[in-house]
Amino acid sequence: LVHNGSHNCNAVKVLITSAAWPQRSEFLDLVRQLMKGAQPRVAYYPGSDANYKMYMEAYPDAEVLGACPQDAPGVLVPWTLQANISVADVERGLNDMCCSFEPWCGVLSEVVVPADNQGRPARVDDAGETEVDSQEIDIFLKRAVVIANE
Repeated sequence: LVHNGSHNCNAVKVLITSAAWPQRSEFLDLVRQLMKGAQPRVAYYPGSDANYKMYMEAYPDAEVLGACPQDAPGVLVPWTLQANISVADVERGLNDMCCSFEPWCGVLSEVVVPADNQGRPARVDDAGETEVDSQEIDIFLKRAVVIANE
């Protein structure tokens, strides 16, 4: 994420986690800590500051974790995390900017895959019921890999 100010095509932009992962909260706290401690980078990539504004419009509750000193030698985009994005919303085309737009700036999104009461990957149907459907989760993950590599 922080390499080259996140202005490269191999920068991590989406974390996919399981809702049942016991260390999920601890992991995200560590990610937050590392993002807070990362040195700010000048947003030199054309349009990255505008992309950041679009991201923040899509995710107004995103956590701004990095500092932007006023005396910076250029425009800085703060390290920012949007956690807890529902995979069901992304699949429905709602709240899906994190998987459909390359921001070319220091933002990170977490998409959460639900789990049943035994910790297996699951989906939430239109009635809000959790059901195991590993094939659907497999399809989502394969699509995510394609999008990430376009």
